[in-house]
Amino acid sequence: MPFHFCLEQLEQKIISLKKKYPHRPTKALISLVFWCIMYFIRAMAVQIKHLLSVNPSSNIKNKQPKILFILGGGVGDIIIASTYLKEFYKYIGGGFLFSIRTDQRTQVVASIFRNSPWLESIVQESQYSDYDIVIQLSRFPRIIYKNPRLNIEKTSKINDLLDEYENFYQVRSKLCQSTDFDTLGIMYSLMNGDTRRSQPDIGHKLGLSDITRPIMVIKENAFDVLTRTEIENRTYITIQRGTNEAYKEKQNIREWSKDYYNKLVRIIHDNFPSLSIVQVGRKKSDSNLEGIDIDLRGKTSFDELKAVLKYSALHIDGECGMVHLTHTLGGRSAVFFGQTRVDFCGYPENINVKAKDACPLWCEWVTDDWQAQCLRGFDVPPCMEQLTPELFFEAIREHLHDVTTEKPPRLCERDTTATPEGTLLFIGDFADDAFNEWIRPENTLLHFSMNLTPEQINNKKSQNIDADYADILNIPMKKNSCDAVFCSQEQNLSLYALREVTRILKMGGVLKTPDGRSYIKELSSSQES
Repeated sequence: MPFHFCLEQLEQKIISLKKKYPHRPTKALISLVFWCIMYFIRAMAVQIKHLLSVNPSSNIKNKQPKILFILGGGVGDIIIASTYLKEFYKYIGGGFLFSIRTDQRTQVVASIFRNSPWLESIVQESQYSDYDIVIQLSRFPRIIYKNPRLNIEKTSKINDLLDEYENFYQVRSKLCQSTDFDTLGIMYSLMNGDTRRSQPDIGHKLGLSDITRPIMVIKENAFDVLTRTEIENRTYITIQRGTNEAYKEKQNIREWSKDYYNKLVRIIHDNFPSLSIVQVGRKKSDSNLEGIDIDLRGKTSFDELKAVLKYSALHIDGECGMVHLTHTLGGRSAVFFGQTRVDFCGYPENINVKAKDACPLWCEWVTDDWQAQCLRGFDVPPCMEQLTPELFFEAIREHLHDVTTEKPPRLCERDTTATPEGTLLFIGDFADDAFNEWIRPENTLLHFSMNLTPEQINNKKSQNIDADYADILNIPMKKNSCDAVFCSQEQNLSLYALREVTRILKMGGVLKTPDGRSYIKELSSSQES
């Protein structure tokens, strides 16, 4: 491995340990020494394996080129990166094999990227020379290796991205080096009209925005958790106390006060006694909350957590990865905002709550220990202290009223010859001529399938059909946003598939099944579930 690549990884590790142990230099030093020893052993093993398995005379043109993406940050950053990777793959039109490497738990990463058609592998260790391109992504993408023998056709769209990234790094190198410069990166992105979700889209070539979502597939059997935990037929909200799983210090000032959490739970119960409160996240002593109806901390897999969040009427949390996950599931969160910027990190559909005039600015990454102590010297940051349970409850009161009083919808079979108009969704595999009769100025056509190729997606877009990857158990559309859904023959219309279709259909919307049946979305009576 080239020497400067080793130095870059060493630099990144030092930065990571400084953040992980800001007040424990001895612990950081011991961890660094151990990492260096293990890094040397692994690098030698990989290099020997590489020399034994690769024929130096092999022609790179005879194999499909490979890209390694090294993803930094927490679970929320990985979810944001998964959207970037999907749009990257679609933009370049395929033709490359993607691998990813990250420090996050393999089970979680595999669940985030489940069924992604562009992903060849998730690797724990990697030799740059095993790949043709290596891109590091924490906030902005940075090319850290490119095979000198790689020949890409000049007409290939990947050249546009690689040129854009190389030019950006030459001019804005400080923004790409580490999260030490996150504050500058946030300012740069805001000035260019970006949020955290579109920040990696240098040059805006991929079209990332707040409405661009990743593939987030949920396994069918994951929904068993709803029955097992007896929340299947309840109206429930979820709540978590935790903002950064990787942060190892005893105190994280980003976390809302435990006493505030307990008081908020009491206020919600007093005002909405029929609403169940389900706690999720890791089981830690500092997250034991009073008045919780169902405690699922440490009791769900990542896929089961998806299922729980999918049908939560509201998720309450700090600004963290679980909020990003809820967004990908079509849900809504109410989020405590203190040290981070609402207009950069907050999702527009969420209830983003911040104490007014508590602090003049925001302090994310202004100092290395911004999560350990208030930059202004307060024991309890004003941005957290003045964000009271009463203030937070008033922000979510209307939403809680709506979800506890609305009648549940249902799908009812109806013989109808009415021609659907408006936003029409085709989910599954359809022949090209299936869309012809519906292509009219008054209609918006969408086609979601896990089997589409980038070429098919681009061809459909040329016909004004918005095509993308999606699974029927998690359709990337807002509630009540679709006028009709057409399901292809291979779709399994299970209970939760029908529940998802019902969610996205407008009242009076139509479901068309492959056997020719039609179903209309209607309101249930108050006694029906």
